[in-house]
Amino acid sequence: MAPKKTKKSRTAKKAFRPPTLAKPVSAPRVNRALRVLVAWPPHAGSVGEDLARTVAWLAQENPLVVRTATVISQTWPQTDVPAAAADQADLYPTATSDLYPTSPDTSRSHGTPGTGMGAAEALGAPVAGSATPTTYTEAREAFNTWLAAEMTAAGESARAALLAAGVPEKMLDEEQLAMVYSDHSETSRLIEAGEEFGADVILLGSQADSPDGRYRMGSTADALLHCSPLPLMLVPRNLDFSKAGPTRLNCAYVDTEQSQQALRHASDLARRWEVPLRLVAFSPAGVSLDPTQVAFGDAVDAAGAGSAGAVGSNNAAAPLAEAWQVQAKELLERGRKRALSRHPELEVTTKTGIGASWEEAVGAIKWRKGDLMVMGSSVLGDFNRVFIGPSTNQILRHVPVPVFLSTV
Repeated sequence: MAPKKTKKSRTAKKAFRPPTLAKPVSAPRVNRALRVLVAWPPHAGSVGEDLARTVAWLAQENPLVVRTATVISQTWPQTDVPAAAADQADLYPTATSDLYPTSPDTSRSHGTPGTGMGAAEALGAPVAGSATPTTYTEAREAFNTWLAAEMTAAGESARAALLAAGVPEKMLDEEQLAMVYSDHSETSRLIEAGEEFGADVILLGSQADSPDGRYRMGSTADALLHCSPLPLMLVPRNLDFSKAGPTRLNCAYVDTEQSQQALRHASDLARRWEVPLRLVAFSPAGVSLDPTQVAFGDAVDAAGAGSAGAVGSNNAAAPLAEAWQVQAKELLERGRKRALSRHPELEVTTKTGIGASWEEAVGAIKWRKGDLMVMGSSVLGDFNRVFIGPSTNQILRHVPVPVFLSTV
């Protein structure tokens, strides 16, 4: 018969029981820093202040790596070096120059003076503080000296403006904060600079004479809006930003492929920044948001469709406008479900702006200081390129918040 277990033996057995391990705690999600290339004007002024304040606004709750790119317009022709100077060094800096420690090949974008032109003539006015260049070697040295000084000055002004706006110094690109280029095409050079930097977005300021709270594009921004392979962020003039950074993402949504792509970008950013998402659409109070030469009601009356008292210019379009508004709500609801299927934890709302014009429709929606608008490109553009259509252009002119334009 087996001996009976004693209390002591049971206690001893318990002593050898392995301890219960605590449940592992998941590490917090760490976001990769957003790489922002700022298109920094040669004479930044108040536009530079707008750009710096926008970067500081983005940096409130989000890790960034910031670099600026300045492109100085090159006015001399891009042709072969004159035969008489063929045995001399190339006039302009190349990728091996100390001036370009991290830039892509710059030899082809800096160009060479035209046949029959002297070096001084090709460069234009003499470099301040130096003798007029008389040979290609001397011209190259003078150009290098000037470009190095310009890069230093651009870096100092950009650093000062960014720090003064409140951008943490640790977010300024350690490798090279400011890049300065001389090129015939500011558009192509900014694209190359963005790709070389690995930019997630290129930040563009408005024209200096733009109304406060509005964006007006210059020629470079206009070109980038039709060909950039990188997303763009457009900054209206003199905005009053929220001190808490972006507090809400907005997405213009009409249930097309490009707006669905914009919705994916917007919902991903909303989740990344842990802010709500609002889907917006714009609907006419009449038959069109664009101005027309003939009033819809007048045309109906002239055609004899109903009496003027019953139809008239004020009432003729009402049934159509109501139908479009119902359709807009249905489109936004489909977009809301798409966003929640991608990120179920998001807070997603919808809003329709109604007005007799684009300005009225955009103004019918209440905007916050922490709002950021996300919009998609037009299907008319190339794949994986920014390309704005007429509707996007109208919204850009009137929306009083920064706009993020995604590629298709």
